[in-house]
Amino acid sequence: QLEIEWLDLNLLISPQDLDIRSELYNLHVILDEKVEDNGDMNVQIRIDAGDWRRLNRQSHNRLERCCIGDVPSFVEKDDWLTED
Repeated sequence: QLEIEWLDLNLLISPQDLDIRSELYNLHVILDEKVEDNGDMNVQIRIDAGDWRRLNRQSHNRLERCCIGDVPSFVEKDDWLTED
């Protein structure tokens, strides 16, 4: 049986990225959230690494950009999407 790699992360999600918050809610990974004065959502999550990778790809790395602090160590620069 494979062991799940859990990631405990804090995110700052802008009103423009509420679709990301919606996906996190649907995955049942939100532990706590607070609305900031400027409308941003400060969200604490616990998510398995596979779901993180999938959601980050689907969001074109917007999820990664919402991280407060370091992004997960398995995210390698070569995997990042670049904008031309």
